[in-house]
Order: sequence, then structure tokens, then C-alpha cells
Amino acid sequence: MSTLIETLEASLRDDGTEIRLSARVKELERLAVASPDARRPVETVSGTGTAGLADGSRTTGTSSEAGTAGLSGGAGAIGPAGVRGAEGAYRLRLADGATLDADAVLFALPAFATAPLLAPHSDVGALEAIRYVSVANVVFAYEDERKFNHKLDGSGFLVPHSEGRTITASTWTSSKWKHTAPEGKRLIRCYVGWAGDESGVELTDEEMSAAVKRDLRELMGLAAEPAFVEITRLRHSMPQYPVGHVDRIAAFRAGLAERLPGVLATGHAFGGVGLPDCVEQGREAAEQLLALRA
Repeated sequence: MSTLIETLEASLRDDGTEIRLSARVKELERLAVASPDARRPVETVSGTGTAGLADGSRTTGTSSEAGTAGLSGGAGAIGPAGVRGAEGAYRLRLADGATLDADAVLFALPAFATAPLLAPHSDVGALEAIRYVSVANVVFAYEDERKFNHKLDGSGFLVPHSEGRTITASTWTSSKWKHTAPEGKRLIRCYVGWAGDESGVELTDEEMSAAVKRDLRELMGLAAEPAFVEITRLRHSMPQYPVGHVDRIAAFRAGLAERLPGVLATGHAFGGVGLPDCVEQGREAAEQLLALRA
């Protein structure tokens, strides 16, 4: 994840985007009156939580030549700051005591991080209703093609909870995405943990690896030993949408637009946890922010 963030930052810099490092956002405040010292070029600040995907300890901001800015990391409170003297701008209070004024704010944080920041200003019941669970990804890499006794002639499979297995699914990564492994090599990714049972995530690496191997052997007949194993635990990371989620999120966003114009919220808590879903939501949010500046 750190490498991905560094790559994105390098790409932004190459495009003329300024990268700022900042403390975590502690509070969002809406100011009713423009502050005399806040009359400066428009800034759009977004709470993206980018570094927080790794450990929540680092924040990254971006500011383009056009005057947009981005802030990632934790969350806090917002309020109008009178940027350019325009009523309805916001002030972000950071954990280190500093403040950051903005015309618009984009939250791209987990629901449990966004909710307390917006609770003083708008109804966040829809966010508080989203429960999170912990999961783990287990990746097996196989090097010896001759000893690999499965064709991997598909993209993977799902495992119903009634099976009582450690894994909930397996993706045959090197078959689904050919570029992920060199010719003759195999890559399999398995998923551990679900809303009804997160105990598998707490297994030691050795225990988890053995349990996943056993499941693959019994479900696929796979006897090959992996050349290496990589385990990633993602605690409190997978949102569980309650019944009525779509309608509740629509109502939440409508209320947010009414009470805090220029404040947006997006991310995996809203419209899907997959990378394509998050990318699409990010693009939609960016278009909304640009429309505010038109």
C-alpha cells in the first residue's frame, strides 16, 4: 500500500500537482462569517483516508495549480471558514492544532470515521448503521509448474458458510489476470473471515496458512506446496450494508447537501467495496467538486 501511495504521489507531481503532508483532521467547522485572514485562492479539501488504508498514521494532501487541495488521513470537525470571503466555506481543525480553510470538503473515510465528524451538523444514522468486520487475504505462489496438479481453468470459487471452512472464497489470480504471474507460475488468493465468524483472522500465520492449504486440498484436490505465502489482515475493514442501505445513503447525502453545501462523502461505505466501485465513486465525487467551482 505504501508503494501504491508513493506511485500515485509521484504521478500527481509529474502532472504539476503539489503534495502536502498534514496532520489528521480532528474537527470540521462551518463558519457563518468570513474571517478577515481567510481571503485567499479557493481550495477544495478532501478527507480521503489514503494513508489510513495502511495504518491511519500518515496523511497526504494534494493541491493543483487550479487551486484544489486534498487531505487524507483521520477525521475531525468542519465549518465555514470564509475562504475568498464566501459564506459557507469550511475550516478543518487538525490534530496538531493547525487549521485548514476550504470551500468544499470530501470525506472518503470509513463510515465509522466520517460519522463523528458530521454528526454535529447532519443526521449520520445511515453511517452508524453500517457494521464493519475484519478479514484476511492469503496469497499462495507456486513456482514449479510440473508439481502443480490443477488446471485453474476458471477464475475461482465461493464457499458457502454452511461448509464450515476457513476460507470464504478463492480467486485464481494468475488465471483471472494473466499479468500477475510469470509464465509457468501460479498465484492463488484466498479470503478468510466473514460477518458471522471473524475468528479465522485471529489465527497465527502458521495456523491460517495450514487451514487454507487444507481447504484447497479438500475442495480442489490441490496438493502442491506454495513457494511462498503472504498474509494480510484487514481489521475492521469490510462494511456490511444493512437492508435499505441504498435509500438510507441517498437520504443521508440529500440531508448533507442541504445542511453542509459543498461537503461530500464517498467511498466503500456507500456504493460498493470493489476497486472499480471506489474508482467510479471517486470520479463522480471529483465531478461534483468541479461543478461547485464552475
